[in-house]
Amino acid sequence: MTTPQMSRFKKPLLTLAAACSAAVIVAGCSGADGQPTLAPAGSTANDAPLPQRTEFTGANVYIGGTDTDATVSNFAGFLSSNAIPASETTMGDGFDEGVAIDALSDKLFRAGTSGANGAVRLTCDAAFATSSFAPAMGDPQLNREITLGGAGATPKGIALADQAGLIFVASNDVSVVDVYSQAAGGTAAPVDTFVTTATPWDLVYDAATDRLFTANTDGSVDYFAGAIAAVAAGTAGAPTSTFTNADAVNSHGIVYLPGDLLIVSDVGMAGSDTDGAIFYYAGASNLSGTVVPARSISGPATTLGNPVDLQAFGSTLLVAEKANSGGAILEYSTSASGASGDVAPVNSVAFSAPESMFYKNPRIAPSVADATDFSGTPATLLATGGGAGGTVNFFELDLSGTQGMPFTLPATSTVQNINYNQAGDAFITFDDAAGDGVLVASRILGRDGDVAAVGSLDRTIVPSAAFTAPKGIEVSISDGLFMVADAGAGTITGFGLCQNGSVAPLFTVDVTDTAGYAASVWDLDYDSGADTLFAAGTNGQLLIYEDFVATATDEDATDPQQATFLVTITTTDGGAALTNMHGVIVESGTLIASDVGSAAVDDDGQLVAVTLDLSGDDEDATSMDVTDLTLVPEFTIAGPNSRLGNPVDIAFDGDNLYVAEKANMGGQILLFEDFLDLDSMPPNVDTGEANLGDVDDIAPNEMTNLAGAESVAVISDGAGSGF
Repeated sequence: MTTPQMSRFKKPLLTLAAACSAAVIVAGCSGADGQPTLAPAGSTANDAPLPQRTEFTGANVYIGGTDTDATVSNFAGFLSSNAIPASETTMGDGFDEGVAIDALSDKLFRAGTSGANGAVRLTCDAAFATSSFAPAMGDPQLNREITLGGAGATPKGIALADQAGLIFVASNDVSVVDVYSQAAGGTAAPVDTFVTTATPWDLVYDAATDRLFTANTDGSVDYFAGAIAAVAAGTAGAPTSTFTNADAVNSHGIVYLPGDLLIVSDVGMAGSDTDGAIFYYAGASNLSGTVVPARSISGPATTLGNPVDLQAFGSTLLVAEKANSGGAILEYSTSASGASGDVAPVNSVAFSAPESMFYKNPRIAPSVADATDFSGTPATLLATGGGAGGTVNFFELDLSGTQGMPFTLPATSTVQNINYNQAGDAFITFDDAAGDGVLVASRILGRDGDVAAVGSLDRTIVPSAAFTAPKGIEVSISDGLFMVADAGAGTITGFGLCQNGSVAPLFTVDVTDTAGYAASVWDLDYDSGADTLFAAGTNGQLLIYEDFVATATDEDATDPQQATFLVTITTTDGGAALTNMHGVIVESGTLIASDVGSAAVDDDGQLVAVTLDLSGDDEDATSMDVTDLTLVPEFTIAGPNSRLGNPVDIAFDGDNLYVAEKANMGGQILLFEDFLDLDSMPPNVDTGEANLGDVDDIAPNEMTNLAGAESVAVISDGAGSGF
């Protein structure tokens, strides 16, 4: 049966009425007589209002407020006094500090406190539609909280190193920057720690130069050269250099721009709304001691009182001003050669008590396609197998060698299937006496030679309703979830990509609820664009579920969820049917599947390529019926030359097929190049005759040994590479 465990899966965009009732209110919602409230005049010599509109066409600015719900408002394309946020996300009481969004998978991060503990919350709602942080407010599948186990209990600014999969956290109660894994969950130990010369408020990391700068509350700035390199080497520590200027009192916001330009805001005395300043430091990585800024801005025309955060895009500098007129977002230039002194902002937009900001360029990662539906260039073959615990192995795509040493799971676990998200975090099913589950391994491409580090870099998801034998796993980025085929229970179970620990599934679908089906399920392939799931049945049949996630997460659904099509595949027209399907991939209407035959026999495995003609001919069928189809493959590969005994999993890169063969030679990885061109009897070009059902004993182009080979996946070069 289907058991939804959620209130709403998809969220509508924010309406005008909803926007005007939010705790963080732009001036356009609260002006007299419903009219927009004008921002402060931009100059003491000119009382005319400023333009009140800052453009960032094609991108978004996220502004974190200090209201009770710690609302993050998303403004798309422009910011003005009457702008309505495109969406809002409430992160919960206490989480009103630094905000950031990772570039690889669009997770929203916000720092704060949970009880007496510092923490970072993140949401995997890629659309950032109007939503609330869980679990107290609902939608637990979209959120996760990382309790910071380092010395600092009061986090302020955060910065992300996306390729490395790390979070830099400025701890304001102690003089450190702790580094955490983006994939961590629960209470996490820091991966490493940088020591600052004073308590930091904010920080900025530049991936292009591997430079980290902190804005400290004594007015100073610390610079750490080669920050990620230091973490990788375990040598994080004191700053490379420290500098300040004679007028710096209490550094807060900080941005770093190409050309080695650092811009820092200073709030002065927190109780004063007239002593704020902005300092521009040219050649920042070469500065030390007391220096003279290239440009300084302060004075009454600036309306700088407590400028708590900065963001820059192009030539525009945004300033979150928290004290004056109830709060405002000010616009200045990023130019270090502009005028110094009492310079009025180019623009000023009223905003209630802003605390933090983040400017986000249009996403680079695919927004609809799943990570395994390639948009980039294939880079590495991941293959699970190995001895105690099991390993993830990194093979060259031509199987000519490996890319480093294996990544090792805990010795108590038995590795099963592997998949990954677009950031390059691996999702690995495992068996364990303490509870079967899923290991989320941070940035798997950078983990060669590592051992799983649950509690710091990695996390596990162990269902509260125990798995029996988890096998195939499928990640759906656009839906924010992953699905697991439980071969022991005969179920397909869904979980949120952000979940952690012992959790209830979002949904559970029993495959035996499909009329006429009485077996289990081993592997999955999901088409997120069409919301169609393909499941490999252990009796050789293929189950096809249309509208799978929409139906599985429908809280009003009352009937058991059935497959739309139940497909039997015979190797020849009228011949024997497949008996034990394991690996399954659907590519452009073609099913590629592996069949292990008898698990005790090492020479009866098969690979098939089947055109999925789903046009049923049952005129009496209704939308609630299961359509039974029998299809014949375009071609089948089987026989002694093929090396196919127990082909338990397959991976396809659009041209080449990789096979995890578990029986022969104690385990092998096989490569069949240009797989869909291997048909020895293609359709007749003159008559169009299909020539279905030919069986070819074709040898793989390449093979390599891997003890206990269990699964394969091809990962592209667009994923995060670790540190």
